Amino acid sequence: MLTLLAGGFNGSARDGNAGQAGFLNIDSLVADSRGVIYAGDYSAIRRISAEGEVTTLAGDLTQTGDVDGQGAAARFGSIVNPALPYCTVYGYGRYPCLGLALDGDGPLMVADQGAGRLRAVSTTGLVSTRCGSQADWASAMGVAVNAQGVTVTVQVSTPSPTAANPSYGLFIRRCDAGISLPAYAKEVAVDDVGALVFNDLGELYVSDVARLDAPSATRIWRISANGDKSLFVGESAGIGLRAGAMAVDAAGRLYLADTAKRVVRRFGIDGTMTVLVGQLGVTTPGLQLGALPGRLNQPNALAVDRVNQRLLIGDLNDESRPVVLTVPLAAGT
Repeated sequence: MLTLLAGGFNGSARDGNAGQAGFLNIDSLVADSRGVIYAGDYSAIRRISAEGEVTTLAGDLTQTGDVDGQGAAARFGSIVNPALPYCTVYGYGRYPCLGLALDGDGPLMVADQGAGRLRAVSTTGLVSTRCGSQADWASAMGVAVNAQGVTVTVQVSTPSPTAANPSYGLFIRRCDAGISLPAYAKEVAVDDVGALVFNDLGELYVSDVARLDAPSATRIWRISANGDKSLFVGESAGIGLRAGAMAVDAAGRLYLADTAKRVVRRFGIDGTMTVLVGQLGVTTPGLQLGALPGRLNQPNALAVDRVNQRLLIGDLNDESRPVVLTVPLAAGT
């Protein structure tokens, strides 16, 4: 079953329970070891209980900035350099990106792309800078943390790609104890990075969401713990342009939000692909909850809630009423 957990309140971002809550733009989702869910929402971090109660943990939905601090005093998503590659979802608009990952039971890690920083957010909403500045980090596109607490984010080299030179460097940077360490891996030909996620074996998946020389295909790279990279899913899989958000479950299965094709795909550890939620070929916008496969509108964020054994889906819902949906992990097996 595809069910609503939270969001959908028309025309307003506000705290509240389930359908009475509202989001502006769900960039990312993550769930902790207690089943509490966090969402990167435009310029704020929202917290969602297992039952769907939404509160704002840190930041301000009406103001962007680059300020550490407590709760509502903090600011995310400072658009200090309009040339940076901000989030563009399925061709709609430009947003500050807030990528999320959890450092075990420790702080929430936030890739604040607009400010070019990795931020740490405590469970009480205290925001601090862990790594980066505009001086040495051009951007912070997504974040992932492995079981050993290794935190990585993505940097993009310059100049930006062109039709004549469609590939440029993807640099996966490591951040430990507030120090930016040398590249974890580099020289992957990409146009833009959709997401980063570690599996339990320490392998890093990177979605390569839009190549200028193949503008209809998304690829997924797998990078081993020692930095070796290989192609996990190629262009022949037919994943839509700008698919990106990913999540991994305890069995090692990878989930990917194919925004353009309005579906969520699941990949076995051998790369075998199935469509878990949504229907290929459906072009009319609209959500259809209830029995699977259901219908999605703009799936844009994913997380696995291991406590409640469910997949969390952030759907922009025509960008007017974003929602968080759930589907059991056992579905389709």
